[in-house]
Amino acid sequence: MEVWSSPLTTLAKKYGFSDNGLRKICMAMNVPLPKAGHWAKAAAGKAPIPSNLPITAQTTTYQFNPPPKSETPQPIVDADSAWLKARLLEERLPNRTIVVTQQPTKWHPAVAPLRSWLMSCVAKLQKALKDKERYDKVSATRKRTTTLDYSSMDIHKNAPVLGNTHRSIAMRVSTGTYERALAILNALAYAADFRGFEVELVKDHERLRFSLQSVAIDLAIVERLEDSFYTVRNSWNNELRTEKKKVPTGQLRLNVGPSYQPHQFAETENLPLEGELHRVFEYAYRKVVLSREETRRREIEMQKTEIQRLAWEETERQRKVLEQQRSEEQQRRKDLLLQTDVWRTAEHIRNFVETADARIEVEYADRPNRPDTYVQWRAWALGVADEIDPIEKLIVAHRDTWK
Repeated sequence: MEVWSSPLTTLAKKYGFSDNGLRKICMAMNVPLPKAGHWAKAAAGKAPIPSNLPITAQTTTYQFNPPPKSETPQPIVDADSAWLKARLLEERLPNRTIVVTQQPTKWHPAVAPLRSWLMSCVAKLQKALKDKERYDKVSATRKRTTTLDYSSMDIHKNAPVLGNTHRSIAMRVSTGTYERALAILNALAYAADFRGFEVELVKDHERLRFSLQSVAIDLAIVERLEDSFYTVRNSWNNELRTEKKKVPTGQLRLNVGPSYQPHQFAETENLPLEGELHRVFEYAYRKVVLSREETRRREIEMQKTEIQRLAWEETERQRKVLEQQRSEEQQRRKDLLLQTDVWRTAEHIRNFVETADARIEVEYADRPNRPDTYVQWRAWALGVADEIDPIEKLIVAHRDTWK
C-alpha cells in the first residue's frame, strides 16, 4: 500500500489531491493509515508493520466528481448595489453640478413661502430694534410707567438670529446669512426636481422635504452659533452682571434626515457648503437602498410570521382532529358498553322466559295448553327482548356494506 510507503502530503500531490482529501478517501474505503509518529519511527528504522487491508469492505471504489466550472464565470450583481453605483456615478457628470445663484431671479415653489416667511422675520426684527432703541431713550422715570412690547423684546434678544428659536424650522440663520442660505435651498430644490425627487415644504416651514420611492429626506439649514459673554449694568441697582448670548459665526450647516438624528454637512473656512451639495443626493440614494433592504427584511419577517401562523393553525387543526377522534372513540366505547349491557339484559329476559316455560310445563303437565294469560305475557316479554336487543339493529345498520 502506497500510504505506508510515502507520507500523505507527498502521495497526495501525485494524484492531485490535498492530504486531507486523500485521508478522507482512504477512510471511506476502509484503508488503514499509519498512526501519528509513524514516519519518525520509520526514519529511525523502527517502523511498525503495516496493517493488512480488510478482506471485505462496503466501498471498493471511490469516484470524485467536482462540480463543473463555467468557462466564463458570471459575477453576482446585486440590483440595489448596481442602482446605487449608477446614481453615484451620475453625480460626477458635468450636467449634475449644482450651481448656487446668490441672487436668484426664479424661486422654487417650495422655497418661495420660506423666503416670504424669512422676509417677514427680517421686518419684525427691524421693528424690534427700533422699538428697543426708542425704549432705551426713555428716562428711567417714564420706563416705570411705559409698557414694553415683550414680543419685540424676545425678537431683540434673539437678534440677529431670525425667527422663533423655540420651534423647529427649516432655516435657523441670521440676518447676515439668510439670503445665502435661501439661495442654497433654492438650488437644492431645483436639483432635486432634475433628479426626479418630489419637493415640498412641510409642517409650517419646519422642513424642506425631498421624496423618492417612498423615502422622505428632510432638510434644514442652520447657522453655527457660539457663546459670547458680555457685561451689563442693572439700571435698578447699578450692579454689573455677566450674561451669555449666542452669536452667529457665518458658517452654515445642512441637516439631512430625521430631526432627532440628522446627518450633518458642515462647511469650513476652506470648504464652503455650496461645493458639498451633491452629497445630499448621495445620502438620499443610500437611504433609498437602505429602505429597500428594510422593506425586504420586513417582507421576509412577515413571510416567516405567516409561515409560523399557518404552521400553528395546522398544528391546532391536527390537535382538534385528534381531540375529536379521541372524543368519538370514547363515545363509541361508551355506546359499545351500553349495547353490551342492553344485550345482556335481553339475554336475561330470554333466559327468564325459558325458565318460566320449563316451570309452566311442569306445573301444567296435565293440561293440553298453556294459560292464555301466560302466552300473552311470554309474547310480550320476548318482544321486549327483541326490541332492546342491539344485535339486530347492528346487523341492519351494516347490511348495506355487505358484498
